[in-house]
Amino acid sequence: MNELGKRDSTFWMASMNMNGRAPYGGGTYTVFRNVKDYGAVGDGIHDDTAAINNAVTDGGRCGMSCGSSTAKPAVIYFPTGTYLVSASIIQYYNTQFLGDPTNRPIILAASSFSGLGVISSDVYIDGGSGAEYVPQNNFLRSVRNFIVDITNTPSDAYVCGIHWQVAQGTDLQNIDFYMKPGTTQQGIYMENGSGGFLSDLYFYGGNFGAYLGNQQFTSRNLLFHSCLTAIQIHWDWAWTMQGITIIGRGTSSGNPSTGITIVGGGVGSFILLDSTMSQLTLGISTTLLAENSTSLLLQNFAMSNVVVAVQDSARGTAMLAGGASVSISSWGFGNIVTGESGTSSFQNGNGIPAANRSSRLTAASGGSATSFFARSAPTYKDVAVGGFMNIKSYGAKGDGTTDDTAIINQVLAVAANASQIVFFPYGMYMVSDMVRIPLGSRIVGQVWPQIVATGSKFEDMRSPRPVVQVGVPGDVGTVEISDIMVSVRGPTAGAVLMEWNVHEETQGSAALWNTHLRVGGNLGSSLQAADCPKLTGSINPNCAAASLLLHLTPTSSAYVENLWAWVADHDIDIPAQTQIDIYSGRGILIESQGPSWFWGTASEHSVMYQYQLSNARDIFFSMIQTESPYFQPGPKAPAPFAPGVFPADPDFTSCSAASTTCAFAWALRMLDSSSVYIYSSGLYSWFSSYSQACVDAENCQDRGVDIENSSGVWMYALTTKALREMVSPVKAAATMAAPNQNGYLSSILAWLEGSTAVVGSRFPGWSIFPNGSLADAGLTTACEAAMYQTLKCDVSAKALLSDGYQGNVGNATALSLMCDPDCYDSLRYLHGSIVSACASTPELLPGWPLVGFADMVWAHWNETCFKDPTTGQFCDSVLSAFSTVSDISQMPRAEMCSYCNLQKYDLMRTSAFSVYDNTSFETRYRYVAASMIVSHSFPSASCRHADPICTSHQYYTSVVGDTCDSVAVAKSVSSATLFWINPSVWDCSSIPAGTKLCLPLACPTIHTVTATESCLNITTGAGILTTDLSAYNPGLNWDCDNLHNGTIRWGLTLCISPPGGGYTANSTSNSTANPWTGGDGYHDPAVAPPPGAVVAAGTTTNCGDWYKHTDTSMSCAQICLENQVTYPLFLVVNPSLHSETCSADLVVGATYCIHPTSNWNTTSS
Repeated sequence: MNELGKRDSTFWMASMNMNGRAPYGGGTYTVFRNVKDYGAVGDGIHDDTAAINNAVTDGGRCGMSCGSSTAKPAVIYFPTGTYLVSASIIQYYNTQFLGDPTNRPIILAASSFSGLGVISSDVYIDGGSGAEYVPQNNFLRSVRNFIVDITNTPSDAYVCGIHWQVAQGTDLQNIDFYMKPGTTQQGIYMENGSGGFLSDLYFYGGNFGAYLGNQQFTSRNLLFHSCLTAIQIHWDWAWTMQGITIIGRGTSSGNPSTGITIVGGGVGSFILLDSTMSQLTLGISTTLLAENSTSLLLQNFAMSNVVVAVQDSARGTAMLAGGASVSISSWGFGNIVTGESGTSSFQNGNGIPAANRSSRLTAASGGSATSFFARSAPTYKDVAVGGFMNIKSYGAKGDGTTDDTAIINQVLAVAANASQIVFFPYGMYMVSDMVRIPLGSRIVGQVWPQIVATGSKFEDMRSPRPVVQVGVPGDVGTVEISDIMVSVRGPTAGAVLMEWNVHEETQGSAALWNTHLRVGGNLGSSLQAADCPKLTGSINPNCAAASLLLHLTPTSSAYVENLWAWVADHDIDIPAQTQIDIYSGRGILIESQGPSWFWGTASEHSVMYQYQLSNARDIFFSMIQTESPYFQPGPKAPAPFAPGVFPADPDFTSCSAASTTCAFAWALRMLDSSSVYIYSSGLYSWFSSYSQACVDAENCQDRGVDIENSSGVWMYALTTKALREMVSPVKAAATMAAPNQNGYLSSILAWLEGSTAVVGSRFPGWSIFPNGSLADAGLTTACEAAMYQTLKCDVSAKALLSDGYQGNVGNATALSLMCDPDCYDSLRYLHGSIVSACASTPELLPGWPLVGFADMVWAHWNETCFKDPTTGQFCDSVLSAFSTVSDISQMPRAEMCSYCNLQKYDLMRTSAFSVYDNTSFETRYRYVAASMIVSHSFPSASCRHADPICTSHQYYTSVVGDTCDSVAVAKSVSSATLFWINPSVWDCSSIPAGTKLCLPLACPTIHTVTATESCLNITTGAGILTTDLSAYNPGLNWDCDNLHNGTIRWGLTLCISPPGGGYTANSTSNSTANPWTGGDGYHDPAVAPPPGAVVAAGTTTNCGDWYKHTDTSMSCAQICLENQVTYPLFLVVNPSLHSETCSADLVVGATYCIHPTSNWNTTSS
C-alpha cells in the first residue's frame, strides 16, 4: 500500500512528507504506515484489530520464524482517535508504534477481547514451542504516546495493556493505562527479556499496575494510582526505578493496597530512588531478608499515610515501620563493602550510607532539589511542520549506496543557523567522511535511520576519525538528538561512531535520547556471518570495524537516555542468528567534567573496555549493562588493536602469557575520576572462546572493574556473572565474586571503598605537555590526546625533564618515589601510545619526533633508577657515596670498575638524551674504555684489559696521514661511528700510524658535511628522517643539534643509508618480534621459549622475543642488524656468546634471546 500525503493535524509528523525508504526492503516497501490508510476507523465503535495488524504486517515483514531483521523497519502511526480492538495488536521486530502526542490516541480493548496483551511484543507459539522472538534478542521496539484502556475486558481474564518481553534498544514512553479497580487487569506484563527503558507512564486501577521480570532495566517517572499492587517484580538481576509515585486506595484494612511486591528468590537487586508512596496499607512486601540475600535499596524516599513501610512477608513481620510521614535517606539490605579489605558484610535492614550527591547532577527546577535530574525525550509536538527540514527532501538519498556526506553536513549547518529541526526519514545514509553536527542542532529520526560510515578515511585504527562529531571542543549550548542509529560498513577499524564535544548551557540542554550505536551484524554492513565467521583461528582485518563507539571529550557534558552501544555478537539478518567475530577497540570513553547523566545504557563486546571514565567528574549512571566479547581470549585483549591511541588505554601487559582468563575486556574502568554515581550495573562474561563451560564455574575472566586514583565513587547494586573479581582497585584488595554469590549472580548492595577516600591510590601524575598546548601543532586528534596523557609518576620525576646530568637525587625517599615501578610502566606505555597514535604525524617540527619527548624522560629514568643487581641498592645512591677525586685517574679501582659506575657511563653513552657529548663525560668514559671493558658476567662486575668489541669483525691498520674522514671515505663508513667504537682514537684529524681500528658496518651511501648545511638539508636530500640520521651515526643527538660541534671531533663523513645495507626487519629471521614495540632492542612482555626450544646456556629467561639459530651463514652482526638489537645487548643477555668469537660461538639449533624485556635485569623495589 502506498503512503498517503499530508493529513490534517497539528502534529508535524502527520503533515511531513514521509519519504523514508528501506534499501533492502524492495522498491514498493513502505516504512511509514498510518493505520487509517489500512482501514482503521478510530471511532471506538468499529473493530480496528485487523486493520492495525495489517498495517504492521504489510510488506512481508519479520514475524513468525524470522527471528530478527533490519531489512524492513516500520513506523505504525496512530492519529488521534479511539481504536477498538478485540484481539492483540502484534508488534513486529524493528517497529515503532507512535501516537499523536498532541491528543493521544486511545487503544480500547473490547469487552469480547481475547489475548494476553492489547499490544504484544512477542507471541507464544501454539503447542509449547516458545515465542516468536528470543526474548534476549528482541531488539528495536518502541511504543509511545498512547492511552490504553482495558476496563471493559473480563474482570477475571488477566488481560494486560502491553505484553512487553523485550531486550536492548526498546522503550515504552508517554502512555496511560486504565484498568478497573478490583479486577485481574494489569497495565504491563513482562515475563522475560534483557534490558530496555520505561518512562512517563501512568497506571490507574487493576490488580497490578506493572508485573515485571527482566535481566536488567531502568524505569523513570512512573505514576500509579488505585492499583491493588502498583508494581510486582517476580524476577530480575538488576533494576533501577527513579521518580516513582504510588498512590494507593487508602489505609483501611478492608480495602488494602500495596506499593511494591518483590516475590520469590529470583530478584537479584532492586533500587528505588527519589520516589514517594502514600495511602497504602503496605509499602513494600519482600521475602528477601536473609544472609546473602538479594540487594534492596531505598534512597531519598518518602512515605505518607502508609501503615507498614517494609514487611518481610515470609515472616509476617515489619522490617520498617510506616506512619503518617516517613522519610528515608538510604535504607536497605544486602552485602556492602567499606574500608579497604575488599570484603563484604551483610546489612540486615539497616541504614545504608547515602551518596553525597553533587548539586550539579540534581534537579535544578521542576522537582526535588535532591533528586537526580532527568529529562524526557522531546516530541516537538508544538512545532509546526514548517519548523522542520526533511534531509531527503533536500537531496540526501539514504539508499545505502550514494555518498550523502556533503548534503548532510550542508543541511545540518543551515538548519542549526535557522533554528530548524532536521528530520531523518528512514534510510541508510552512507558517509565517507565525518558528519558534523553543529551547536544548536535538533535532530529526530524515523525508526532509527542509519548514518553509515564507509571508506578509507575510517580504516586506520592508528588514526581514528569520528563518524558523527557533535559540536567542537569548547562549544556550550544546545544539541538534541533522538531516534538515530550510527553504524558502519566495514572495514572501518578507525571509526569513532560518535564524538560528543558540546557542554550544556542550561541543565540537560546537550542531550541524546533513544539513539543506538551498532557495529556489524546487519544487512549492508559487510560484517555478517558470511563475512566474519567465528572460530577461524585468525583475525580477519576486514572485521575490525571500530576504534571507539562513543567519546565524551573533556569539555563536554551530556544527558544520555536509553542508548545501546553494540558490537554485534550474531548476525541479526538471518533466522539462525549465527555468531560472528567483529572487533571494536573500545566502548564508551567518558572524559567529561560533568555534569553528565546516563539513564539506561548498555555497552557490549568491545575488546579493551565497555565503559571507561578517565579524568571524569560528576557522572551519574542508572543501570549500566556490559558483556565481554564472546571470542576472547582468542584473540586476547587488546588484539587486534594497539593500546595508546586514546587516553589511558589498558595494555594488559600484566597478564601472563599462559593465562586464559586475564586478557579480557574490562567492563568498567575509573581512572583519576571523582563524584561518580552508579545505581545498578550488570556486568557479564558469558563465554571463553565461545565455550560456556566457564559460566557454571564462575571463572570466564579474572576481573571486571578497574579503579585507579578515584574518589567519591558510589556504586550501588553491583551484579556480575562469571568474573572472579567483582572490583579490582589498583594496589588494593579486590572484592571477590565467590563470597558474594547470590543465586545465579554475585551481588553487592553497595561498594563504598571509594566513597569518602581515594581508592586505587597511586601518584596523581603529570603531563609533559599541558592540555591544549599543542592545539595548533597540526596533530591528529588521537596524537594530540596521546601527548597530553598523564604520566603516573611522582612530581619529583619532573626533574627528569632536565637536559642536564641525571642523578645525585640525594634523598633516599625522593629517589624511591622518582623510581617507583609505576613510573617506568607509565613511561613505557606513553612511548607505545605516541608511536601508535602519532603514526601519521610523527614529528612536531622537522627533525623533532614526538616520541622523543617521552623517550627523553624514559632514558633519564633509566639513567637515574637502575640498581646494583648484587645489593638491590639504587646505583644513584651508590655513586653519590663514591670518593671525591680531582681527576678520574685518581679514582679507586674498585669504584671505577664497579657495576654502577660502568653501567652509568654505558647508559649515558648509548642514550641520545644524555649529556655524554659533554667533553668532560666523554673524556672520562674514554679513559676507562681505553684500558678496560665491562665483563657482563653478572651479578658481579669486574674490570679486565681487553680489546673493545668489534661488531663487524673487520679491522684496518692506519698508515701515516690517516684521518677519520680518510678512512671513512675509503671504507664507506661513518667517521662518527669510527670514532665512537675506537676509544684509542683521541684525535680524528691525525690517527697514529699502526693503530688497529675496528671498522663499522659499511653503508651504501655516505655524505660529507659542509660548513653551511643543516640536518634538514641533509635528510631532505637523502629522503630520510632526522631520527634515521642519528641512528646511522652514533654520537649525533636525536634532534641533530650537535651536528657541527660533533664533526669537529669525529670528522665530516656521515652515513645517510643504513649501515650494513637496507633490510626488512625480521624478514628472514626465526624471531617472533612484535612490530608494535619498535626497534629499541627490547620487547615487553616476557614470553616463554618456543615449544621444544633448547635455550643456550645462561641466556636470560626475561625475554620477549626468541631467535633459533638454523642458518650457519648468519653472523652475530647480521642477526643483530636484522632484528634491530644492539650487539652489546645481544651479548649481555646471551653470556655463552663472546665478543670476539660470537659468530663461532653460535650453536646450530640453539635458541637465544634476541629481545629481552625492558626491565630484564632490574631488581624490584
